[in-house]
Amino acid sequence: ETLFLKALVEGKASLYVYTDGILTRYFYTIDGSNAKQLVYKKYTKAGHAREYGINTMYKQQLWENLNYPSLTMNEIENTDYTSRDLMKIVSAYNSANKSENISYKQKTPKSLFNLGLRAGPMFEVASLVSGTSFSQQNQIGPIDFGNKTGIRVAVSFELVLPFDKGKWSIFMDP
Repeated sequence: ETLFLKALVEGKASLYVYTDGILTRYFYTIDGSNAKQLVYKKYTKAGHAREYGINTMYKQQLWENLNYPSLTMNEIENTDYTSRDLMKIVSAYNSANKSENISYKQKTPKSLFNLGLRAGPMFEVASLVSGTSFSQQNQIGPIDFGNKTGIRVAVSFELVLPFDKGKWSIFMDP
């Protein structure tokens, strides 16, 4: 099977990621060798439908293949199967081996919620014209409230939707 991998770190050791929906897999190479998958699997324990186990063989792979003098077993045990933690281990390995270390930082996601402040001039013109009422004695003439000018201040809210690269949003501007 052929997969397209995204480079996260390149150097003597390189780290790559493959994502397909909710599936995320990491791969590594050393000195340009073939990419090897870092093994991480969640599984249901036999006979226990609600109990899950986790195969964290990737930690053993890191210890055996990306070991450098200052790396401790505690650091490996505390390494999660995330881009951030794996990039840290691979970058440290490259630095310890005095190799070029090119890190492709992922973009930080933009805010999904935006808040804006709007200000501007306000012009009001209001009048009330009354017609005849049920009794002719209570007839009210036209009422003029006059013209008023002022400053208007408003807050706008925007919720950016998480599809189509954030090009769609829902907003409210009072």
